[in-house]
Formats: sequence, C-alpha cells, structure tokens
Amino acid sequence: MRAYVLIQADVTADGGGLTDQLGRIPGVHGADRVNGPYDVIVEVVAEPMGFSELVGRITALDGVLRALVSP
Repeated sequence: MRAYVLIQADVTADGGGLTDQLGRIPGVHGADRVNGPYDVIVEVVAEPMGFSELVGRITALDGVLRALVSP
C-alpha cells in the first residue's frame, strides 16, 4: 500500500531534523518540508498489515502534532 502522510509539526520543532528522523523509518520512501497548512509530506509504502504500525511510528516522533493519511 502506498500513501502520503501530511504532517503538521510543532512550531518549535526543527523541520530538517524531523525529515531526517522520518527518512530513517523503514517504509518511508521520502520526506519533504513544504509550505502551507502542512509542514512535511511523507511518502510511505507498507503492506496493509504493517501500515498502521508505520503510521504510528511517524506520529510518535517528537514535533509531530497531527498527521493526515491519504492513500
């Protein structure tokens, strides 16, 4: 399953550091800082059974306030 995770980050979070952390999570195929209502867009690929665990690892990172998953 391929999806995009749109992340709103804490204003005090280091966006570059957050994208680096995201890039080290297995299943993350890209993480880019963006402007607008979201701060980071993450492309993820995972088997359906492991998808919720992957999203859980992303949302557990320091600095992530909200995440919207778009398949």
